[in-house]
Amino acid sequence: VPIGEGEAEALAARAGEALGDRQRLTAMGERARDMIRRDHDPAKAAKAVRDACSELADLEPPERTPATPPPPTTLTWGSIEGSIAVEGLEEPWAEGSRRTLRIRLKNRGRARWLAGERGNGGVVLEMKLEAGGHNHLESQPWPPLPLDLHQDEEATIEVAMRRPLGDCTLKIEPHILGNAGFSALNGPVFEQVV
Repeated sequence: VPIGEGEAEALAARAGEALGDRQRLTAMGERARDMIRRDHDPAKAAKAVRDACSELADLEPPERTPATPPPPTTLTWGSIEGSIAVEGLEEPWAEGSRRTLRIRLKNRGRARWLAGERGNGGVVLEMKLEAGGHNHLESQPWPPLPLDLHQDEEATIEVAMRRPLGDCTLKIEPHILGNAGFSALNGPVFEQVV
């Protein structure tokens, strides 16, 4: 029966024809029994298993190498080691002017920092530019770590921002999605009066 429109009706008609023809059903049953005897004979199956075991026994065993588990990640690790450096904060930064800051993150620990796009365990940057009791970056999304960082690897994230009026403080704290900020895990946090 061809698959597609009218398939159910055609299949029902063909099944009805087959069920109405006793000789045809008997012949189909015989062909099925022959196929089982020919293709699924228990003696043949046992011989195939025995032959496979003999072939495996003749092979040289593979070289023994100790299993090495992958390094832990920010999804499961409880302590984060690293550093944060920010370029572009040089004085003077005039009030109301825009700058693009380059945030350099370096993983100095054993646990791999997962990219922010990975969801739980991924790293994103909470950014605060506080002046007058207000965070001027509050409405901006937290930039994600763009790639996984293995031990001693670095990543740079560029962020444009406008300096508010008056004295202000820039704080950058990486957060692990589904977990906590780096400060809760003894990790690096950047904070500077600008």
